[in-house]
Amino acid sequence: MKYFYSGATNGAYIDSLNTSIPEDAVEISKELYCELFTTTIDGTVGPGADGLPVLIPSVGPTDEEIALRRRDRLLSVATARMAPLQDAVEIGEATADEDAELTAWKRYRMLLNRIQQQDGFPQNIDWPTVPNELQNPAE
Repeated sequence: MKYFYSGATNGAYIDSLNTSIPEDAVEISKELYCELFTTTIDGTVGPGADGLPVLIPSVGPTDEEIALRRRDRLLSVATARMAPLQDAVEIGEATADEDAELTAWKRYRMLLNRIQQQDGFPQNIDWPTVPNELQNPAE
């Protein structure tokens, strides 16, 4: 039994199973065939410079992308928490506690927007503390 790989189709073929094998197909070892085409791998298979198949590792999000996604989720929470407090301020009916809570959320949101300015960004981030109202919600 012989094993083949075609860069044109990015496919593997076995001579005893496939009646039609592309003209550009090159013979590969059974071990390489098994490694790339019969197991779950982290990546994709593609043609190498020599025409043989190679594993192209999966590329996940970068540390910066992960950090910015987290920041954006936290900003969304902060904005949602601030909206009713801001409404109370704007219509002149905010209590002193609501005004202080709004200020805390604004400071939190400002600090979130500054994480990229930290020296350790994106690997080491000193995430701002969430205002107490969210950490210990009343039951």
